[in-house]
Amino acid sequence: MVTNLLYKNPYVTGTSVVAIKYKDGILMAADMGGSYGYTLRYKSVERLKPVGKHSLLGASGEISDFQEILRYLDELILYDNMWDDGNSLGPKEVHSYLTRVMYNRRNKFNPLWNSLILGGVKNGQKYLGMVNLNYTFYLLQNSSRCYEEEAEKENLEEDLAELARATQELRLKEETPDPPEALKSVPSLLLIY
Repeated sequence: MVTNLLYKNPYVTGTSVVAIKYKDGILMAADMGGSYGYTLRYKSVERLKPVGKHSLLGASGEISDFQEILRYLDELILYDNMWDDGNSLGPKEVHSYLTRVMYNRRNKFNPLWNSLILGGVKNGQKYLGMVNLNYTFYLLQNSSRCYEEEAEKENLEEDLAELARATQELRLKEETPDPPEALKSVPSLLLIY
């Protein structure tokens, strides 16, 4: 009898999550589909969940692993609330905890098959971070600069520059007016898939 079940491929998965950091806060969006292979099997899977008072977590990847992560976070929030000291965990602390959880599971050769985006606002400070099953994590801070643990920064900057060029070309082709002022103030975007 095997007590620790290891699997190499996720079964029921969610797709992309997008998060935008703008001047008034954080905006996150995800669909509600759960796919079994290439088939959309479940149509009401929630992949955005609040974490404590200041954070929102979005996930792509294996749904059951996301549920396990939520169980870990529920225990963490419950433990934090037991202190009853008026302090609560902010997005920085929750993101740090998630990076440790993903690193721990990866080192045990039983990773959680998810890419996670955590966004939140505490004391007026906006925070947007990402971590995936390979323990690659990004922190988007005050501007659109992206700090990451792996050495892929040049590729990311090239991709963002290409996206900006393609957007400009499309705008010129369609002769559409400039976006509204509210969208011009969007300094950073994070997409996981």
